[in-house]
Amino acid sequence: MQIAQHLFTSYYKILNAAMKEQLPGGNFYELNPERITETSSVIPHNKLPERAFGMLDYLIRIRLNATTLTNEAFNLFAFNKTSDWLEGLPQNERDRLLNLAKKKGRQICEKYKERMKEIERQRLETLKKKQEELVKKKERLYKKKEKQTSDIIFYGLWQTPARMEQMLHSIQKVSEQRKALIAQLRFRQSVLKQVVKD
Repeated sequence: MQIAQHLFTSYYKILNAAMKEQLPGGNFYELNPERITETSSVIPHNKLPERAFGMLDYLIRIRLNATTLTNEAFNLFAFNKTSDWLEGLPQNERDRLLNLAKKKGRQICEKYKERMKEIERQRLETLKKKQEELVKKKERLYKKKEKQTSDIIFYGLWQTPARMEQMLHSIQKVSEQRKALIAQLRFRQSVLKQVVKD
């Protein structure tokens, strides 16, 4: 019973966040006639876009040398039935549109190349940041291990319970004893990678 309560509480939070606009008080809870008119041409399912993206994914996988832009253009040409539409136009209008498409095609290709360069630049920048963060993390870990090694050199590595008792008796202050014990535990966990059991 308690598990079900926890689950439903979690579902409620997730749905409340995800479907905020469809719940009471949200923009789409009550549709007015104006909004119904605006959305009348919207298809009630996502079969067509899923089909288009599936086809694009297939083209990208089988046509390895073709750019994404070429595959997108091929996809749009097929799904929009552009060939049928062009066949229905008068010859002079068709020629004018095809010449215009050739000119625009060059501009689109240039924009595509620029976009790809920008994506590559951002990718390299992200990779560089990750590498810098990794180097910093390694440096922090190295300094941490260096300090732990320095502490263990100061106190010595206690290998037996008898040695531990002997060393603790030789240290006067309780706070210093605590530091020595912590140094032993941390060195064994971080540097020697030993699991300290209770």
